[in-house]
Amino acid sequence: MSKLNDIINQLNEMSEPELKMISEKLLQMLSKANGAAFVVSENISTCRKCTSQNIMKYGKDRKGNQRYKCKSCGATFTEASCSVMSYSQYGFDVWEKYLILLLQGASIAKSSKLCGISISTAFIWRHKILDALRKDQSNRVLAGTVETDETYFKISYKGNHLKGPFNVRRKLGKGFENNMPRQSYARGSDNKSQIGHMACVSCAYERGGQSYGEVLCIGIPTSEEFKYAFKDRIAVETLVISDKGKGIKKYFKDIPEIDLVQMQSHRNRYDQLSPPEVRGALHIQNINNI
Repeated sequence: MSKLNDIINQLNEMSEPELKMISEKLLQMLSKANGAAFVVSENISTCRKCTSQNIMKYGKDRKGNQRYKCKSCGATFTEASCSVMSYSQYGFDVWEKYLILLLQGASIAKSSKLCGISISTAFIWRHKILDALRKDQSNRVLAGTVETDETYFKISYKGNHLKGPFNVRRKLGKGFENNMPRQSYARGSDNKSQIGHMACVSCAYERGGQSYGEVLCIGIPTSEEFKYAFKDRIAVETLVISDKGKGIKKYFKDIPEIDLVQMQSHRNRYDQLSPPEVRGALHIQNINNI
């Protein structure tokens, strides 16, 4: 999280041309999500529907944007078709301004006001962009030396109060426990007692390259969950470094093409405050920092 805060602070110190350049780079990356174009580009080489290269220009739409027609499937499309800008009533300049505000960490309300769009539109745009980034990472293949680890987040059940009249609620009991999948925890309870009901996010980091993260399951993941997370996402002849989890050990045991090295979360297993185990270049400090 500290690295993320450093990046946001650096973005706040950048000039307008520098922010514009970064937003264009990010838009180019978003354009690869699901093979759909995010950026309005004059060089369209494939069909937005069937990815055929047999296309031709096909007039212009009511806004003056160039239309294209695929000779293979007969579909017509523009530069923004099948992208997060599809069916948007706003131009590319508004999207670019919104993306710059998103990079700066602006709130939805502030982005709505400065871009001249409604709060609901600003909310939908944010999730469209985040969803495109999520789909972009689903096609990544990690190679070389890959560090993996899991992190856990508490699940909020706020708002799950019993519905109905007060006398019905009083008979059934107070609090959340009648609607929650677990008993409520007292303040100051140990996180280890809650881990079975926390959301597990599996993360992987290719040293000097890409990263990957996805919400995997609730509780400690098994080998089946790791199969869902890492199948076809880690190349052969890759060195994978992880902690001493049993699920990940069982999954990679059946894949001889990938080497797995497991490290202790703490150098002294009996001392939870001791530093993590480090053996030269073998460690998981990069993924822990992320």
